[in-house]
Amino acid sequence: PVLNTWTPTPFPGGVVSDANSEMLPDGRVLQALVEGNLRKTRIYDPVSNTFVDGPQCVGIHNESVWMKLPDDSVLFVDRGSTASERYRPGANAWKPDATVPVELYDPWGLETGAALLLPDGRAFFLGSPNTSAYYQPSGTSAPGTWKAGPAPPSGSGAPDAPMAMLVNGSILCALSPAPTPADHFPKPTTFYEFDYQTNVYQAIAAPGGGGSIDDPSYTFCFLALPDGSVFCTHQASATYYVYTPQGRPLASGRPAITSVVEQPDSTYLLTGTGFNGISQGASYGDDWQMNTNYPIVRLASTSGPDVFYSRTYGWNSTGVATGRATTTTSMALPSSIASGSYTLVVVANGIASDPVAFHVGSGPCAADLDADGTVGAADLSVLLGQWNTVGEADLDASGVVDAADLAQLLAGWGRCP
Repeated sequence: PVLNTWTPTPFPGGVVSDANSEMLPDGRVLQALVEGNLRKTRIYDPVSNTFVDGPQCVGIHNESVWMKLPDDSVLFVDRGSTASERYRPGANAWKPDATVPVELYDPWGLETGAALLLPDGRAFFLGSPNTSAYYQPSGTSAPGTWKAGPAPPSGSGAPDAPMAMLVNGSILCALSPAPTPADHFPKPTTFYEFDYQTNVYQAIAAPGGGGSIDDPSYTFCFLALPDGSVFCTHQASATYYVYTPQGRPLASGRPAITSVVEQPDSTYLLTGTGFNGISQGASYGDDWQMNTNYPIVRLASTSGPDVFYSRTYGWNSTGVATGRATTTTSMALPSSIASGSYTLVVVANGIASDPVAFHVGSGPCAADLDADGTVGAADLSVLLGQWNTVGEADLDASGVVDAADLAQLLAGWGRCP
């Protein structure tokens, strides 16, 4: 993205259709391969641009949905069975986990639905048949606990279908009639918000209006957007839709910024908590991965409508639900951003942090708070009026207006060059 160029990667060693992948804690990618015994994986290293052999799964991973847990392990249910397993990054190995009490794969197309980590720490899996299941992680290397979840309404299922975690905590899902021997991908597709606290599926209008769309569920895909809405695509259609949920964003999913510190190369290091969010945002399963469990930085001008997004990189976590653990990211300002005062937020899966004041400027003129071309008494008055608070006079982006900002203002006193 820095050079806006593509670089060829080596052949991964097998077909990756209907195969999942997950980013590992060190930034490498664990990739399933659809070949041979359907248990093989490879690991891609973006630094060296190489693939190496990964650990073999216990059961068949083809057609499965992978889901990351708070301990950075990766959970899935073996295809065509009720056995589950987890990848442990520390051991670089797949280990058997608990047994699911319901079938999540249909016996004809061997498809399944999506999976998401819930705000209460459980995982929710939708099945291709008329089934769902909850998984409670143990928090250790010991197996977790599975329980049957509420069956989707009207006998429906999710044979290759998307889900997305909404900022209000509910789950947006697409469902179709459950598969049959004669039709592995029935239609039409209907849309619901699922409340995991009440186990209730609430029907909503289909994209574009109406109660359903006369296509199978596999033709739809969701993406969590930074403004809290969900982007919806429809295969073979040039029309896209955005779903905006009601209700307040979950407080437990809100990132928190503790400091924004400029680095010698004019980039910034942001420190806080919750930069990865409490889920991976949206899920489909084997055919699509659209995870958004990483920090997005948004800057909004305080003097106009302009909004900018900064490139983030060097995240110290690729996990989910990191709790009170410190999370950091580096940030590079876009070249098109103008000097001035902004509010800065970190967004995780559409939920924004509380804003902090951020000033974009060059040299001593960052202290020209009233933008009159001179650092003078008027700017000093603004700074003193914001003393010990968060405001645009926080010139060093430390999170509070203090003596360091006063020193920076006095150092720039006079006409701006």
